[in-house]
Amino acid sequence: MSAGPAVGAPVAGGTRPDRPRRLLAAAGDAGDPRAMSGLPYHFQLYGRRAGLVDGSATRSAVDWRMRAQRVAWNAWRAATLRGHGGYQYTAGKNALYWPPERPAPDDVVINIFQLYPRPLLDGDHRRWFFIDQTLTQLWDTYGQRGKLSRGVAERAMAWEREGYARAEGVIVNSTWAQQSVVADYGVPVERTAVVLQAANLEPDGYDAWAARHTPAEVGDGPLRLVFVGNDWRRKGLDRLLHAVARVNAGRQRVQVDVLGLTAGDVPPELAAVRHVTWHGFVDKRRDQDRMLDLLGRADVGCLLSRAEAGGNCLREFHATGLAVLGTSAGGAGEQVIADAAWLVAPDESVDEVADRLRHLAGAPDEVAARKARSWAQRTDALWPATLADVDAVLRSHGG
Repeated sequence: MSAGPAVGAPVAGGTRPDRPRRLLAAAGDAGDPRAMSGLPYHFQLYGRRAGLVDGSATRSAVDWRMRAQRVAWNAWRAATLRGHGGYQYTAGKNALYWPPERPAPDDVVINIFQLYPRPLLDGDHRRWFFIDQTLTQLWDTYGQRGKLSRGVAERAMAWEREGYARAEGVIVNSTWAQQSVVADYGVPVERTAVVLQAANLEPDGYDAWAARHTPAEVGDGPLRLVFVGNDWRRKGLDRLLHAVARVNAGRQRVQVDVLGLTAGDVPPELAAVRHVTWHGFVDKRRDQDRMLDLLGRADVGCLLSRAEAGGNCLREFHATGLAVLGTSAGGAGEQVIADAAWLVAPDESVDEVADRLRHLAGAPDEVAARKARSWAQRTDALWPATLADVDAVLRSHGG
């Protein structure tokens, strides 16, 4: 399958016979899979292949300019006793990503960030959002509001509100995010739509892996868990490992693969838990097969976050045919496949999580059934399904 034009490259103006031209905008380089956890890159890569996205409304920022600007901004804030932090919500930082050319009047610009830069807020083109949460949710549920000065927060929220007001529609990844867009920003519910996230996986490599993969059978051996993440506390790795230790202290056995962290990244009491294999950072850009193999050999993918907008690893777990033990925090509970997952409340105790693991370790048929459901519906967690839903929303509004 041809990838079409280079990812991130702009295309010529004009509209397609069946729809207006669609351009993707992001607070980052849409041609860089590292930007924003790879969301803009994969949105555009899959979108171009499917003929649903035509190009980029953004350019790559110059790293040294951004670093210099951040240092200067924080220094000025400190010198004027205004505090530091919040540079990412300033017009100066975002201006580094946006070219001076404005989109054509009929163009549809889909912004994957809560803030629409001024050059794209003005003009006759059509504006949409594709976001996992609002800034209100990000700051309050992730504990970031206290790190921002009042002025920075107020200006960013006013800017965010203006963007939603000027947009034709706001596509969000969960009803949890939709509620904030409506209740906190006054956007009519009919101008919002919910489209789930997709696993950020390179398509050719994933297709080849899935064609040769045989899901691991759930047998009489240890229950095999896998965790993916680099924020052990927010994502609940401590709850998971403390629960694993309690289960393994009895007659049952649970083993865990941890991707994204080493034993040196966590407190000693977590590093000491037995039957845990620490894989550290696995670069799926360069070694996606290794990551997929590590996921694919597990029974249950685990994410027990205390706060979570979506949790893209949940989609990766389903893409690799795992049952999921996932958090109900934020919009994450909406990212799992029905009857292929169990949800854990963010305040569920270690003892309660341990009871769940004991049950699963003693119920191989139940785990196998949910794994089978996940594998059968794995395409629901991939970008083609997400983009088909985005396309349907835009077409329903003439875009």
